[in-house]
Amino acid sequence: MKILLYDVDSKLPNIALMKLSTYHKSIGDIIHIIKGNGKPILIDYTNYDKGYASIIFTKNKNLVDNFPFEIGGTGIDLNKELPFYVEHLMPDYSLYPDNEYSIGFTTRGCVRDCSFCFVPKKEGLIKFNANIEEFYNPNLKKIMLLDNNIFSYKDYGKIFEQIRKINKPTSFKQGMDFRLLTEDKVDQLRSIRYDGNYIFAYDSIKLKKVIEKQMEKFENRFPNWSMRFFVLVGYDTTLKEDIFRAKYLVDHKCNPYIMRYENCYASPYKDFYTDFAAYYNQPFAFKKLSFEEFMHKRYKNEKRIDFCVNMWYDNI
Repeated sequence: MKILLYDVDSKLPNIALMKLSTYHKSIGDIIHIIKGNGKPILIDYTNYDKGYASIIFTKNKNLVDNFPFEIGGTGIDLNKELPFYVEHLMPDYSLYPDNEYSIGFTTRGCVRDCSFCFVPKKEGLIKFNANIEEFYNPNLKKIMLLDNNIFSYKDYGKIFEQIRKINKPTSFKQGMDFRLLTEDKVDQLRSIRYDGNYIFAYDSIKLKKVIEKQMEKFENRFPNWSMRFFVLVGYDTTLKEDIFRAKYLVDHKCNPYIMRYENCYASPYKDFYTDFAAYYNQPFAFKKLSFEEFMHKRYKNEKRIDFCVNMWYDNI
């Protein structure tokens, strides 16, 4: 049979589609993958006997309105899972020839119950998922782990032991829970060849006390600018609280990464959120320029500049 794999909008290589490819190739099927990059495309479905579409973002549901085969992914169905015999197959990395990472989950789930996050609904509480060797390809340069809260897993040390044994640059791409850091956990992080920034989150002003307490304990254990914090904005915080969190992180030589909740795109402050994110998500900008200087370099439109600069000064 000829199988269509439709990667609707993945930012990373799509693990589910790679595992489905492995399965279908093992029974002699021919695989064809189409990568949509979140944009509408025309597909002649008559060329295929069977197909799978994977959607990551709910905003892209309409891109599969006419898809005649099976549809899954967090963007459309939180309860749909791969069959067990597919879930634990080696991903077919040949679908993404430019990828340099072995990618997978050693754990699934999370102990938190953040209202903005789908993980608790989809995966439940933290639990073991797989050893790294299940998805490790020695021909790839690095390892990317997508665990949602590795430090809430009681046997996290065993995962780090596996990483040390393989000894390749490794990252926890979804981030780690700064609230759960201990001296041992920092030691574990520093014991591996960590790839890129150490990623954490400062999602709400409600975390102010615990973030500041943990920062006082551990900021000297990490090189300057080696920590990056996701900063959720537009969900349950004010502009003043959003700016405060970003400025606090910069003051402690950490990189903020502004994550705009969907409400931002319909907000009367939409333009400010856009430029606020552009400013703080580019280290060369916030390290060298004031927000006002950045706006003057970014635009010639004085109305846009005045609006955003006034919002900034009204909320710092």
